[in-house]
Amino acid sequence: NYLRLSVSIRKAQFCSAPSTDKVIVNYQLGLPSIQIPLPSRQEVCSFTVRPLMQTVADLLNHVKQEDGGIDHIAVYDANDVRISKSTPLETLLKTNFNLIVNDKKYSVDAALASDNLASIEEEQGMARLKTMIHQLYTGLNVEEYEMRREKELQQQLQKLQDDISPIESKLSNMSVKAERRSNMMMWGGLAFMSVQFGFLARLTWWEYSWDIIEPVTYFVTYGTAIIFYSYYLITRKDNFGDIQDRHFQIGLHKYAGKNGIDLTKYGQLKDDIIRVEAQIKLLKNSRASLSRHEDH
Repeated sequence: NYLRLSVSIRKAQFCSAPSTDKVIVNYQLGLPSIQIPLPSRQEVCSFTVRPLMQTVADLLNHVKQEDGGIDHIAVYDANDVRISKSTPLETLLKTNFNLIVNDKKYSVDAALASDNLASIEEEQGMARLKTMIHQLYTGLNVEEYEMRREKELQQQLQKLQDDISPIESKLSNMSVKAERRSNMMMWGGLAFMSVQFGFLARLTWWEYSWDIIEPVTYFVTYGTAIIFYSYYLITRKDNFGDIQDRHFQIGLHKYAGKNGIDLTKYGQLKDDIIRVEAQIKLLKNSRASLSRHEDH
């Protein structure tokens, strides 16, 4: 079918009464069509060509077959240098040229063809490539394989979710405890600073005087700065949000260890679930893309 279609396209020609004595290049159904006046029949014939598959010789032979009264036909460039018959039509249509039919010379303006030829051939090439991919896709039973593969991944995903479900149930309760523990530590820090403030105030205004307590407050303040700076050097946490998160993680690992939960295994299960879900999504998108291609 494809060969018969190609032959019919290569020989496609439509003749009508002469309305011009010029050779015109335009497009029909996405292919260049060259309208040439025939001397014997006194009419204009339209020759549809395939630039990537045909040469100048193919065009000249089709014109001579259409009009037996043509004794001489040739193609010359703008400088009247003869163009070889083996030249691809793709190259010919990129520049202006002259067509000699018997003793008459026609100047052909191929600028329009040059502007549109590349995009049209690219679209046709992409269409042929998509068709070929679809044929290979169907021939190799890729769709059936993808459906079977998706079913296997769905089963694998279900097993992973069954494995992780009891762990997540336990970790949910542990997370609440760890969150409460970290909050208590943060509030405990505030309580300690408040007690410290009250104790120093008591010593300043009731027990002793500021002259005595001033050096004490200096050393207390400096000692507190040393403690916080040391904590930063050890943990690299420089704000209270990071400090609370760190204590939350410490509490969570502590409770998990007491209940025999391997958090490393839990993290691996989470990674496996994400990977399997991504593969399932990829397979679904592939089938959806193929379905849209078949619809078009």
